[in-house]
Amino acid sequence: MSASTPQEIDLVVLFTRFLKFIKKYFWLFVIGLVIGMIIGFVKCKLSKPSYRSRIVATTSHISLYFAVDMINILDDLIAEKNYDQISQKLGIEKNISEQLKKIEAKPIRDNPEKDPNRFEIAVKIFDNQYLEDIAVGLDTYISSNPYTRERYELFKSSTKELIQKIDSEIVEMDEFQKEMYLNMSDKQNQPYILGLGDESSIQSRLVGLYKEKQALKSRLQLNRPFIIIEGFTKYIEPAVSDLMYCLIYSMIFLGLAFVFAVAKEILIFLKKIDS
Repeated sequence: MSASTPQEIDLVVLFTRFLKFIKKYFWLFVIGLVIGMIIGFVKCKLSKPSYRSRIVATTSHISLYFAVDMINILDDLIAEKNYDQISQKLGIEKNISEQLKKIEAKPIRDNPEKDPNRFEIAVKIFDNQYLEDIAVGLDTYISSNPYTRERYELFKSSTKELIQKIDSEIVEMDEFQKEMYLNMSDKQNQPYILGLGDESSIQSRLVGLYKEKQALKSRLQLNRPFIIIEGFTKYIEPAVSDLMYCLIYSMIFLGLAFVFAVAKEILIFLKKIDS
């Protein structure tokens, strides 16, 4: 049987000393755990419960990071407890804005090719019955921003102009088609006169124009500055449970007990050196 190496001996000595240390201060650690659990439980019962939820949204007419920055500004106002300003920006009552504990936005990068403007808005709220009010307020907040509104109005006006041009072309082709049918007896009066091709090509062109017009109208209705893809979910359980509070505070007080025990051992060691 081979002899133990110096490293193995050092590890055994260190482990033995650690066990003696734990045994010596065992009840101190237990007391720290118990006190932490009690304080955590009391803290949980005295604190107002908060709830987590999130929405997934997308933007158009403004950059993703501009929208994310706008949302995160609200969190700064929450930290300052500036609920009057939050109410004004979201267009909600002050008592609703006071329910917000935290709000944070960040981009979603799991599939940027599909939708590069998707982002997540996570909130902590004291009363989750106001989640829908917050969602509506966020839409109002982003859509009413002067820069956003200017870009959106520009998009709407240009899209309406395109629709008007398509309508004019449809009317022109309808009138030409009617005129063509009135002169069907004369072979020379076929649609080639205006370079529009034969009757089937006119019909195809009309169908294409109607499809293009419908697509523009749908885009005009759906392509808003702020679009919620996945709305808030109302959770019944608070964000931090009783058990979580107990665990957090028990670990804190266990750490304090450990630090106290180490400090005490250092003092004992220093006294031995002095003596």
